[in-house]
Amino acid sequence: MIGQVVTIFSECGIVSHVSGEGRKIYPYSQEAVKRYLDIIGTSNPRLGRVYLEWKGARVV
Repeated sequence: MIGQVVTIFSECGIVSHVSGEGRKIYPYSQEAVKRYLDIIGTSNPRLGRVYLEWKGARVV
């Protein structure tokens, strides 16, 4: 199952890292986290709120 998630992330342009134990997947960079939240989102209202505040505060 981990391999399938890594494949889906890759197809969505989300660079990820699998932990040494092969049980957890992490977005590899700030851009990967941004893409993950933009494409997939979160069901955690607090995380969504923090992300939107961070995204709105960024200077490009």
